[in-house]
Amino acid sequence: HDKKVEPSDSHKLLAMLEEKKMLLRVYSQNIDGLEAVAGVSDKKMVYAHGSLRWAQCMRCSKKVTSEDIMSAIKSGSVPRCQ
Repeated sequence: HDKKVEPSDSHKLLAMLEEKKMLLRVYSQNIDGLEAVAGVSDKKMVYAHGSLRWAQCMRCSKKVTSEDIMSAIKSGSVPRCQ
């Protein structure tokens, strides 16, 4: 589904804490990336289970954005490293 999900007040609080230089790091089990949408920088984020925002090649470890491989995913094929 393509339902638009918005950051919660908790996500926005994390972004505000970073803006005020009060945030050391965010550990998240969520894969939705809503912390980044709310404004938390990637350098503060640690995703325990990865993120829907990017994928990583299991052979060479190259990272790509989900947009880079979306056409392959939507067509039902397996994205291949370029």
